[in-house]
Amino acid sequence: MTQETITVSKWLNEWLVTYIQPCKKENTYQCYKYIIIMLCKIRPELATVSITEVEEVYFQKILNEAAKKYSKSTITKMRIVLKGAYDRAVHNHLCDSNPALDLNVPDAT
Repeated sequence: MTQETITVSKWLNEWLVTYIQPCKKENTYQCYKYIIIMLCKIRPELATVSITEVEEVYFQKILNEAAKKYSKSTITKMRIVLKGAYDRAVHNHLCDSNPALDLNVPDAT
């Protein structure tokens, strides 16, 4: 995989299968899998946006939007998934920085 061809959703799923499924408990894996599905439903364009194109404000807007529908606990898990996946992407030299590093978890409405 070259970084030009890796979309956000593709990387989230690759990260899930490669780094989470073999290393974490089944419940954690299933929870993160569900969170990724939810993120892709909120923003279907994650299937076409390259992981290198995303800025922090984009992810913050996703969390803000999700807070209108989901609990604060769910939003926190979204932040954990995004941060963890991007930490690994940076580590693998797929992108230069982590746009999910300092996201705020909004209060659910």
